Amino acid sequence: MKEHGLNAIRTVSPITQSGLFSSPSRLLGEDYAPARSIYLTHIPAILVLTGLVTWIAGDEMAMVMAAAVASLVACYLLWEWLFREGPTRFSTILAMTLLLGYGLGAVNTWLTLPRGDLPLPAFLGLDEGVLARGMAAVLLLAAVLCFLGELYERPLFGREFRIPLDQPTYSLIYLGTLAIIIGYFTHSLDYGGVTNVFGEQQSVASALLSWILPPLAALAAAVFLASRKGVAKLLTGICTLILCVLLMTTGRRMVIYTAMEIIFALRLTGYRVKGAILKRALLVAALAGFVALGITVLMLLRLAANESGAGFHAPLSQRIQIAMTWVEDGTALKRATEANQANVQRRTFVLGFFSDVLEEVRVPPLLWEGIYLH
Repeated sequence: MKEHGLNAIRTVSPITQSGLFSSPSRLLGEDYAPARSIYLTHIPAILVLTGLVTWIAGDEMAMVMAAAVASLVACYLLWEWLFREGPTRFSTILAMTLLLGYGLGAVNTWLTLPRGDLPLPAFLGLDEGVLARGMAAVLLLAAVLCFLGELYERPLFGREFRIPLDQPTYSLIYLGTLAIIIGYFTHSLDYGGVTNVFGEQQSVASALLSWILPPLAALAAAVFLASRKGVAKLLTGICTLILCVLLMTTGRRMVIYTAMEIIFALRLTGYRVKGAILKRALLVAALAGFVALGITVLMLLRLAANESGAGFHAPLSQRIQIAMTWVEDGTALKRATEANQANVQRRTFVLGFFSDVLEEVRVPPLLWEGIYLH
């Protein structure tokens, strides 16, 4: 009997055996999603093949095709993460953001920027070979991140983790919202987040408040939608409204990223988005409206700074006063739309700087000079 019992213990698998003496449950959950084959084979293969072809071809059309592939893969990664409850890995999120920023940004500029018959690189004064190699490097880097992350990185959250809808969570939202409001009233926060005062060092409190505003807004919105009817839901809804309005003074990227974070935070609360097509469509439409309104408000505040004469350092209160005069005379929407259309044509093309840096690192000029002299 003793030998039988010892043999039974010896035949237990390492995972089960470690579970017999496991430490207390991990705060963010322990039920990890298994590795997905598409992230180990299909996506890396598509990115690597496209990247290599783009690097070899080295022309504008190859760069555009690579940017289109990057955009499609990035949108798939985003959809998989937000709506199919894919595991949260820093490597996958970094790959997704690189593909979105460089790929989708390049496609947008290539499609929308008026340039006559000129190729985009020539119009921007850039070398098409350098741009193509830069886009290829982005794809190759994203392929490595997806493959190694899926193979080795543990997800940040276990599948059983849920944001608790309890009093500590509600208190965090109430106190955080109060701190943000105080930050704006004391001018610790202003347009763009931290107050822009030339030549003065910003306080740690200002930087902290500016940092927590977007995730706090996402948490408040998710908890509001997931909570049952009652006083807590009402107060959380008020906090959500305040935080979302204040968020519109920080930056366009903050508004867009917060909309994504709201969907992700909803998932962590256990709120069921998938399976209900109408519910999902309404949620996406509401967030799209929030993003459109936020971008419009932010552009009005930016234009108001130019009108004030103080430029970038114009205080938020002065910007709001000028923007309200445009709302009253009915020109606000036209001003913001025209400015956004002109601004988004060039601002999304961030590939140029990365390509130039990559080219200098790849082939330093002094190296060529040394080879030539010897």
